[in-house]
Amino acid sequence: MPTGGLAGGGPQHPVGTRPALIKNLAHTLGTNAVFVHLALTAQRRRAAGWDDELVEWQNRTAACRRHFRPAGYGIYRYRGRLNRFSLDYGRGIISTRDCFKKFATYYAYRDSRHDEPDRLGFPTNLLVTTNPRAEACILRIAVAAGAGRLPALPVLVTTWDRITADRDGLLGRIWLKPGNEPGCHWLVASNPRPLVA
Repeated sequence: MPTGGLAGGGPQHPVGTRPALIKNLAHTLGTNAVFVHLALTAQRRRAAGWDDELVEWQNRTAACRRHFRPAGYGIYRYRGRLNRFSLDYGRGIISTRDCFKKFATYYAYRDSRHDEPDRLGFPTNLLVTTNPRAEACILRIAVAAGAGRLPALPVLVTTWDRITADRDGLLGRIWLKPGNEPGCHWLVASNPRPLVA
């Protein structure tokens, strides 16, 4: 289950995080839908005899580390290994400037060695958008933001339509890597240092 603060009080007397939740409701619902889809995929795979499980799911508040502010963070067990990932979800309304700034802050966070725990490296950053044009823009910006910064962040991008159309959902060959590498499997292509379960 996601973790976070308390909210309530109704529209007349909002308490806690309610105002922020209402303001970002579509984004929160979209992010949660991605995590739920992944959990259901794991459930189907377990029923077929695999060991898949969404082991951890943190919401935006719990996942934030300094300037690293993904929409969520998770750990997914796949074939005996635990794979860390951060999730960003967009509906195609982020500006080019804001997207570039997000990647720049992620690089700065990684390079400052504040990754927790540091020995595990930076989690794979999964970006899901509802807009194919936004997807192409994100891929271009990811390449530009990584210019001169090696190694490149482990980034994969896809669309919500591609997730729901693929039998394997987020585990399918639906991910694009910056630099025009199409049709990647997330857990095979982009997580070089998974945790041993």
